Amino acid sequence: MFVPVQDWAEYLLPAAVLIGLCVLIFAIQGLYRDVRDLSMLEEYAQIMKGLMYAFLTALALTFFLKLYERSRVLIVLFSLFSNLGLIMVRFGFYKAVKRLRISG
Repeated sequence: MFVPVQDWAEYLLPAAVLIGLCVLIFAIQGLYRDVRDLSMLEEYAQIMKGLMYAFLTALALTFFLKLYERSRVLIVLFSLFSNLGLIMVRFGFYKAVKRLRISG
């Protein structure tokens, strides 16, 4: 009646590959520079663009190499949730830095 759920350990290797791919694409985009020339909105757009590049690359790899035989909807859902999560973490970081600057 119920579909068996895969073990979480099966998702660790694809997650590590996606994280590495995101870090590489963010570095190529220059998001790790110590420069304040981007507004918060522009930075969010750069982050979302980098994540989309990473996830589209991962999706293409799963189609062409057939290394990962799970649902590709999982990659799309992970893309949406990681965009939301990364933006929330970045916004929290901005608020914390702003509070530290005000307090001296």
